[in-house]
Amino acid sequence: GAPLARHREMVEPASNYLVARVQRDLRQGRTALGAIATAVHRKIEGEEMDFLRDRAVTGGLDVKHRFHGDKYSFDGYAVGSSIHGSRTAIVRAQRAAQRYYQRPDADYVEVDSSRTSLRGAAGSATLSKVAGGHWRGMTTFQFRSPGFESNDIGYLRSADYVAQMLWIGYREWKPSRIVRSYNINYNLWENWNWGGERTDTGTNVNGSLTYNNFWYQYGGLAYNSGGLAPRALRGGPSIRIPSSINGWTGFGSDSRKPLSGEIEAWVWKDFNKSRSYGVNPYLTVRPAPRWSLSFAPRYEHNVDDWAWVDNVDVGAGTHYIMAHMKQETVAMTVRFNYAFTPDLSVQFYAQPYFSAGKYSGLKRITQPRASEYEDLMTPYEAVAYDPEENTYTLASEDGEVTIDNPDFNFGELRSNLIVRWEFRPGSTLFLVWSQGRTDDPFKDGRVSLSRDTGDLFGVNSEDVLLAKVTYWLPL
Repeated sequence: GAPLARHREMVEPASNYLVARVQRDLRQGRTALGAIATAVHRKIEGEEMDFLRDRAVTGGLDVKHRFHGDKYSFDGYAVGSSIHGSRTAIVRAQRAAQRYYQRPDADYVEVDSSRTSLRGAAGSATLSKVAGGHWRGMTTFQFRSPGFESNDIGYLRSADYVAQMLWIGYREWKPSRIVRSYNINYNLWENWNWGGERTDTGTNVNGSLTYNNFWYQYGGLAYNSGGLAPRALRGGPSIRIPSSINGWTGFGSDSRKPLSGEIEAWVWKDFNKSRSYGVNPYLTVRPAPRWSLSFAPRYEHNVDDWAWVDNVDVGAGTHYIMAHMKQETVAMTVRFNYAFTPDLSVQFYAQPYFSAGKYSGLKRITQPRASEYEDLMTPYEAVAYDPEENTYTLASEDGEVTIDNPDFNFGELRSNLIVRWEFRPGSTLFLVWSQGRTDDPFKDGRVSLSRDTGDLFGVNSEDVLLAKVTYWLPL
């Protein structure tokens, strides 16, 4: 055979990571003041890794304060962030899904290709009633500026929002002839983007009760009045989304018993053509104190009439392409725990997951803020499918657009086995074996458990063996 060839390839630059946290308790823990700082420094040489930031720093303060006989609580924090890097790295940050500075209708942000840094801030203030009587409540104000970024050493899904929330709840703990306890809750929320446009307004009523035999049930009903979706077009203009309603309910048995379970179901529908529903049963077997086994299958069915497909430049403009999508998802979570002794135990976790979606009715956004849903999108004049290339050619008055077939089939298995041994008080050895399998070739946009399971176990797995030791130093 051919001789082996060696080469060097950079997979990650030399980096330093820091997380520092300090907290001071006052008034026997009723008041706490804290500070946190994170820092990431990367050694970026040349253009190979210049898409990464070379410096990312965050710092913040937080406070927790209980007052009026510990019945009320105030919680708040304020955080600032700063990232620095090449022009490529900062443009990438501006165009990232957390902020989408390139949105054509966002007059308060824009992509600046000359920038080498980006700064932002985030904060929250919450006033709560946490004890005393039957009533509870909370009001919260939160914000994240468009430039806030903490993903270098944290997790941030979205910036660029201002949110206000209200919760009022009633609790009853005095048992009656049938019911042991119950609660009823009311929630109200409203969100805006940094430009002052309302993106979300909603409310829900929910509650739960526990019977004297420790069986329980819960449920809720919610209404969302619609608003603007600034991220639906992946960097395109905000689109006006319709109002929607959703409800959920669940019922479960006494979790102290050797055999216990729960079943949850939910349904969602907007006031046009999108809808979804799902069911999630849960079963736990605990025949002895040493071990337990649980199964949690899940099924979801989703019909999305404004599912994003692609953004394609056509002439002097951009086609924001959407479609009607039908999606099915089937999953199962399995957990097994066994304790040989109080110091030696084993845990196993596995989750096979299958999801498939089929698209139809390809159309483009023409009036993103139309007051009537039917005016948002315009169907293409002609749609031609090429089975050999697995592509669609879409014709409009602006010209033709060719896109890949958006139908998908996705299968995944994630599992791990953990052995834990506490060889002395406070000192523990962990051995972890983790395996992952992913299968995502195009099939037919539908879930077939027999076919998809066989295909998933036919692909190569990624296996990782880890060891971790914690050692307690008595001082």
